[in-house]
Amino acid sequence: MLKLKVLVVGPCEAGKTHFSNFVSDQAENAGGEYRPTQGVRILEFETPLTKSKGRSGSIDVELWDCSGDHKYESCWAAMAKDASGIIFLYNPDQPSQSSDLESWHSYFTSSSKVKPNQCALVIRSQRQLYELEDVIPAAFSKIQHIKSNIEEDGDTVKMEFTKFIESIANALSEKNEQDELNIVKES
Repeated sequence: MLKLKVLVVGPCEAGKTHFSNFVSDQAENAGGEYRPTQGVRILEFETPLTKSKGRSGSIDVELWDCSGDHKYESCWAAMAKDASGIIFLYNPDQPSQSSDLESWHSYFTSSSKVKPNQCALVIRSQRQLYELEDVIPAAFSKIQHIKSNIEEDGDTVKMEFTKFIESIANALSEKNEQDELNIVKES
């Protein structure tokens, strides 16, 4: 079974833990008082495939819910190591989060082998996605955007997350197939 390591990164109080708990079906999903993540939380679960590209079954996911506190910056390299995908999460209704988010993008995309098609920007907002186009940082123009309003449309959030996980699995499968073809050509 395929195993993916997916990072959830972004500024403090963006909603990374709430999102991570929700998509992984963790019991502690209930809202409540804000408690900052200390370092990282790793949530392990399976996501069923939707028979894309002739495959069925499920994918093992390690979801790394990373603290938004820069005091853990010395741990970022360890977090990024062997990542299969990255979810950048932020709340555009808090203006300081946009510039902070760009530093997360700059670091994690340059220090990992994750391609743009293996990244997603999850936007936590009550507004519609088309209303947010002006506030989305330019660095995120080439990656998938997912609007996250779990309270009002949780099913859509889960569906978009599953599609994102499948797209990572497909990208990695295609890369592995290409690597195998290159090895055969060299011999």
